[in-house]
Amino acid sequence: MAEGALSQPAPGETHLRKRTQRLSWAQDRAPIDDDQVSEADEHFSENNDEPTGSPPRDGGHFLPEKWRITKDLLIIHHNQPRTKLFQPTEENCPIPLKYIDVMRTTETNLEDKSLSKIEDFWGSADTASSPKRGGKPCNAELSEPWTGKTTFELLRPLPPSGYSYIEGRLIKTQETTRPGNIWPEIWRSMSQKMKREAILAWEIEGTKRDKAREQRGIKFVPEEEIDEYTQTLAEAYQKLALPEIPSMPILAKPKAEGRQLILGSPSDCKAPGGNLIMASCEGKPCNAEHQENVADKGFVSESWMAMVHTPVKD
Repeated sequence: MAEGALSQPAPGETHLRKRTQRLSWAQDRAPIDDDQVSEADEHFSENNDEPTGSPPRDGGHFLPEKWRITKDLLIIHHNQPRTKLFQPTEENCPIPLKYIDVMRTTETNLEDKSLSKIEDFWGSADTASSPKRGGKPCNAELSEPWTGKTTFELLRPLPPSGYSYIEGRLIKTQETTRPGNIWPEIWRSMSQKMKREAILAWEIEGTKRDKAREQRGIKFVPEEEIDEYTQTLAEAYQKLALPEIPSMPILAKPKAEGRQLILGSPSDCKAPGGNLIMASCEGKPCNAEHQENVADKGFVSESWMAMVHTPVKD
């Protein structure tokens, strides 16, 4: 490089190369602007789960759109370049629209920050006049072809008395200034400035959500439809959910008549004779279930300090 045999990339070369690639997609293949699923997509392929980014190809062809579902979200991965935001219908959605909430989040591979993530509402009675969270109407057409994913929140049944749903989690209602879209442990870790900003933002966002749900006429799953709702989601999970990650057992519950437990994996706990090595519970309950322990940011427990090998100076 010092002798001039090699040269550094010119400024903006990477940007121009990416833009040229996107334009070639539009020339080689017309953008898919309709929201109808293809025949191949009706099988909801379980393979090639691609993240937001360059559109995946299979033998030179774009892979079909693909749906995924979690306990809180319904997600469609857009592997084929398109220009319009995805609008769900009864024909192109794997579950009835009445079981999807009004919030929609679109993530694209476009470099423009305002277009890389768009949060809006899709389910208003009048699409053209529906509330907007990210400045884009429900049927907006973006300036360039894009790939990525669209995420919808699942609708929930009416929560029990004294509880409410906070971003998919059932939480006990409390007298607090915490906004309705922030979990308690996150709220405790925020600075006073961040809290004030979150409160002001929720005054706008919460009002828009309520208005969108009011326009659509659906806020919770009706009580008389809970059985149908549960059955529908169970069938969707079987088809669209990612398989559970197999875990290696490291702790086995003791038998009811004993107070011993197996420590370590079965392969590591066998003595030369083939018998499992057992350890005493030392007076503690051996059959206690795992309990999630969520602490505030910066909290250091005695158990954590006990794992420090180097003595801590006062």
